[in-house]
Amino acid sequence: MKNRIRFLCLLLCAALLLPCAGVSAQDAAYHFEADFSQESLGEVIERYLDSLSINKNSIAIGWCDIMSGEEWYLNGDTFMEGASTYKLPLAMVYADRIAAGEITANDKVAHYVLRKALEVMIIDSNNAVGEKLRDNLSRNYAEYRAMLVPNSGLSEEELPEIFFRFNQFSPRFMIGTLRTLWENEERYEMILDFLKQARPDDYFSEYRGDCEVAHKYGSDEGYVCDSGIIYAPRPFLLTVMTYSVLDAKRVLGEIARIAMDYAEYLTETEGPMPEKEPPEESAEPIDPSLTLPAMGADGVREIRSADELRAIVLDPAGQYRLAADIDLAGVDWKPIPFSGTLDGAGHTIYNLTLRRLGDETVECRDGNNKPRDAQFAGLFSVAREAAIRDLRLRGVHAELESADSCFVAALAGYAYDLTAENVGVEGRLWLYGRGEILGVGGLIGFGSGWFTDCSTDVELFFEDCNAGIHCEQFLGGLAASGKFSAERCSVNIRGWASVNGFVHTGGMVGMYCGYGLVRERMMSVTDCTVKGTISFFENNFTRRAYCRGFAGEQVDLVINLRNDVSGFKRDERFRYDVVLSPEGCDEPDYVETVVEPDCTSWGWTEHVCEGCGYSWIDSYTPPRHTPGEWETVREAAPGEEGEAVLRCAVCGEELERTAIPALELPPPAPESLTLDAQVLYMKRGASETLTASLLPETAAPCALVWSSSDETVAAVSADGTVTAVGKGEAIITCASEDGTLSAACAVTVSYTFRQRLSELFGGAKGA
Repeated sequence: MKNRIRFLCLLLCAALLLPCAGVSAQDAAYHFEADFSQESLGEVIERYLDSLSINKNSIAIGWCDIMSGEEWYLNGDTFMEGASTYKLPLAMVYADRIAAGEITANDKVAHYVLRKALEVMIIDSNNAVGEKLRDNLSRNYAEYRAMLVPNSGLSEEELPEIFFRFNQFSPRFMIGTLRTLWENEERYEMILDFLKQARPDDYFSEYRGDCEVAHKYGSDEGYVCDSGIIYAPRPFLLTVMTYSVLDAKRVLGEIARIAMDYAEYLTETEGPMPEKEPPEESAEPIDPSLTLPAMGADGVREIRSADELRAIVLDPAGQYRLAADIDLAGVDWKPIPFSGTLDGAGHTIYNLTLRRLGDETVECRDGNNKPRDAQFAGLFSVAREAAIRDLRLRGVHAELESADSCFVAALAGYAYDLTAENVGVEGRLWLYGRGEILGVGGLIGFGSGWFTDCSTDVELFFEDCNAGIHCEQFLGGLAASGKFSAERCSVNIRGWASVNGFVHTGGMVGMYCGYGLVRERMMSVTDCTVKGTISFFENNFTRRAYCRGFAGEQVDLVINLRNDVSGFKRDERFRYDVVLSPEGCDEPDYVETVVEPDCTSWGWTEHVCEGCGYSWIDSYTPPRHTPGEWETVREAAPGEEGEAVLRCAVCGEELERTAIPALELPPPAPESLTLDAQVLYMKRGASETLTASLLPETAAPCALVWSSSDETVAAVSADGTVTAVGKGEAIITCASEDGTLSAACAVTVSYTFRQRLSELFGGAKGA
């Protein structure tokens, strides 16, 4: 019995000592306390390889000091199988397409959500997903490989034909690709994030865990490789490719440690890598074509169009009133700050799409009162001491991704002392976040205010895309996080939150807390209703899993009276490898149905998945009537306008009314007749024309009759032309045909001297 116990004790001691012995043997394998003032990096690495009797034809290495650009290669142009390292340049091709706007990280690619596919391909090194993504680009191997070439800095002429046939890479190719990755951090931010999470204590980082490594490794039938960026004080690029090398992973780790020692030596002798200067923040210039509508006598500007709504940015503290429903379909809406008043006047802003954050940055705080600078998206990015009433937001669709802290909501991403009265929201708001504090709210994101008779009917979605940060996440039907008073408000929420940090989800508010807002002020929530469901998981060992009908977590006191949250359901899940989503299908197939508006109801386009039945609505159109025929309701009369009305052919509602021009009055009868001369003195044989005028001038014309009292003295024609015939006097009369009006002209005819002589001496008459 004693022998058996002794034997068991020996076994136990051996088991306890074995790991320690392994570590010691592992550490003892590295004997290269090199003097880099006497040896180059390449000489030290080659001496290390010689010490292990490694055939140098079975290993290829590339190294580049990012600061100086110095490079060193061993078999730099030798192409070897890269195993899973091909997933790095492949992921970069997809990131290029996202940057070019050809696709988004949330698109379905090869039956996967692209963001999730890239994540599992890199972090989990999932081969099936990698092959699907590769085949999605091209099943022609040469064509697919050609897509990888531009990021390598090499030309196709520099690459052997074998590169296009097999999974072949060279150190020079991979170093060029890593250099592109380093120089374009913003474009490849998502890829770098995944690379940093991939095997953080293995391959290159096995022996030096004090430096962050962004790398992609691979092993396949004797090939063991790794390529990545090592973030030493003086960062460098490293790629090592091996075939049939004994204990290859250890060799990769020790080569990386030698390179890290060399980086420390360069730091001591030449200095560390200068920190990258952050790009200058340049606010997007205001569109010079924007102009504010004219201000009315009451100091209020009336808004009738999308451009006039955008023009609020020119005077954020102004007073505004909607004079029409505003359609924002197709408008690239830039969230703007607001500190004025907006009277919706019962109108609707519809089809608002949010795909970017506003410029403003404000400090927000979590439940531990930790401050974080955040940015915001909403109709307004930041609303400070603003007042908004009688407004409906319909068809709001937010789909944003951010590496920084941010809050997204329909009305305002951040609110401070906001007064909202009779404001309604309908929409879908989705956030893919990698920041430290993140939130999605129905009405507001983070903030404080007074809300009366407000309503939200919203679908809120959040995906935590950086498991390493342990973010503080907030989601709520009225607000993501904040402190407020609410009266007679209603919430209908459908929420999904996949969180690797700390969950704060609530039917009305994710966290009720006034840190940084109005903590000292007592608020009340009365006569409000909440219904709906929030499905979530919290993949965190120190679980909080806050989710309740009113507030997920309540930090501050609030007076709760007559509120009904009985229709709210908490739905916690415990499978963390599946992102929670309203879509129940791996491959949703949507059918679109257009619902036309009628006289009183809005129209929209409904998208229904034939597989799981999930549906959503967008492309709203306002109610509209069907015009019928114009109807005369009062006939026009002489001198009096008539009236016509246009009614809806469906419901009969009056749509428009217009005047019918009055008929013309008949001209008045003439009241008097005048001639332009009452006396004429003429010589025999002369002619003059009299002009007759009827009064008033607007009088109807009538036929005139001309006559002479003595035609041997003066004759008159029908047009009033008087001809002197002989000596004497005559009366020329112009009269209306009916004889009621007349005018006369006295005509005296005399002889000329010659005519008189002729008459005296018997000359021919008229001579």
